[in-house]
Amino acid sequence: SACEIKDLNDIINIDDLITAVNLILESNSILFYGSGGSSVIAMDAYHKFMRIGKKVSFDINSHFSLIKTYHLESNDVVVLISHTGESREVLECAENAKKKGCKIIGITSYLNSALAKISDVVLFSSTYDLKYYTDAMVSRLIQLVILDMIFISVSLKMGEESKKMIEKSRDAISVVKKGILK
Repeated sequence: SACEIKDLNDIINIDDLITAVNLILESNSILFYGSGGSSVIAMDAYHKFMRIGKKVSFDINSHFSLIKTYHLESNDVVVLISHTGESREVLECAENAKKKGCKIIGITSYLNSALAKISDVVLFSSTYDLKYYTDAMVSRLIQLVILDMIFISVSLKMGEESKKMIEKSRDAISVVKKGILK
């Protein structure tokens, strides 16, 4: 498990990472969805990208995400996260997004999974097919790292605009934070 985290260079394909960054930069909006334990990873990414002013959406409820995929347009991007890459809800979202002409960024551990096959760009959260739940937990850590790498790259490419948006986001919650500190 620890070895796997150390071997991120072997796991993450830099060209695919750059492709994902550019898809997000050029998108009109981004829909994040993850099934099971991956839903918290999707929510974390949603929160980060919202802070830099990207038009984003996320729901834990798969029905809400499926409905949203019906309203996507071809210049939207869908980021789907599934350890196995076989989650029915994730694949339904992918199929709906494909019909709308959207680009799909898939994050999964399994090279031959249905999610890997339907995605336009796939980022793998494992170097081999994992069998044990503890390895799924490691996969989730790597999913977080992958999305953080994409987020940091997008922020840097946005430059000053990103900084301004982060300041606006800080201002939006500063009233609440000041109340907590009193």
